[in-house]
Amino acid sequence: MAETATATGQPKPAKGQWPHPLTTEDRRKGALNATKARVERVALARQKPLEVIREKLETETEAWLEPYRMARERGDWRAAEALLDRIYGKPVQRTEHTVAVGQQFVDLDPAALDRLIDELGPEALEAGE
Repeated sequence: MAETATATGQPKPAKGQWPHPLTTEDRRKGALNATKARVERVALARQKPLEVIREKLETETEAWLEPYRMARERGDWRAAEALLDRIYGKPVQRTEHTVAVGQQFVDLDPAALDRLIDELGPEALEAGE
């Protein structure tokens, strides 16, 4: 004779009957899975796009590098450089200012510059002194 109840006491659905009644355990598992999926979607949405790209680049390196290998073989290195600069950022570059011999480099605040112009007069600006 066919069993008419499940282990939890609920009636067993007939063969081919759909939807079958969900047990409390089925509902609990479904709720946990839905919550887990929602948390993962929210976490992914909160990540910055560059972080997502960086993570994919680090986990799927071969797939990402193949087009750049082909470009490099053709002699075009700029695509790879641009991608890596965009993901990891460009290194800090030092800027050096030099002044020719005989010239002075003076960093003046606007008030001091105004006083100097008043002192020298407008003719000095026109003459390029």
